[in-house]
Parts: sequence; C-alpha cells; structure tokens
Amino acid sequence: MDSSDKPRSKIPIAVRIESGLEPVECDGIYSERGEGFALEFGTPSGKYVITHEEGKTELRSSGLLSYTLDFSDGGAAEVVAPFGGINFTLTPVKHEVQKDESGVRLNLAYTLSGAGADTLRAVKVDARFLR
Repeated sequence: MDSSDKPRSKIPIAVRIESGLEPVECDGIYSERGEGFALEFGTPSGKYVITHEEGKTELRSSGLLSYTLDFSDGGAAEVVAPFGGINFTLTPVKHEVQKDESGVRLNLAYTLSGAGADTLRAVKVDARFLR
C-alpha cells in the first residue's frame, strides 16, 4: 500500500477570521483528534489552536496576548499581556461548528465579564482545506 491509500493526519488550510476588526487571513494546519479536530494557525499577533470534540470547543492563544477560552462551558479565563493579567468570566452565547468536505466553519459569540464591564464579542472562523 502506498501513502496515497492512507488518510492524511494533517491537512493544510487557508483560514479567514472575522471579529470586530477587519478580517484576517492566514495559513494553518487541520488535524483529526479522536472524535474531533484541531486547527492550528498564526497571525502577526500570535499563534492559535482551536480544538473541537463532541460538545466542547476551546481556543488557546499564545503570543502578544495569551489565554484559553472554553466556548462550550464558559467559565473563568485569564488574559496574560505584557502589562500583566486580566481575569474574565466567559459566558457562551452562540456555539456553531460545521465540518464538511471543503473545511470547517465556526460561528462563536460570547460575553466577557470582568474589569467592571460586560463585553459581547463574536468571531467567525472559516478554515478551507487546501488539497
């Protein structure tokens, strides 16, 4: 059996991230993990890893700002920045994940509560498989 008969464990992806700012486009890697997947990509401000399994989606960021956000259950989160850390509580508002033959799409909305304010945020991630 040659390597073309084996499933690829890592697939290159083109990623488009839309949030409150202008959309950002970058490249990354998709990999299967158990019953779910991981998306790994980088932007000028940092490296990001989104993991998704049955009912659980988590984002880990490292770079200028470092944090872990749980979009499924929410809860306490600390954003670590060069000037120090800020503690927040994340409350999920929307948690949609779609995967098909063309790629993965995430549509997430959440409230961050902390530092005396509640802030509603939304992010859309479109990771298109490059084959």
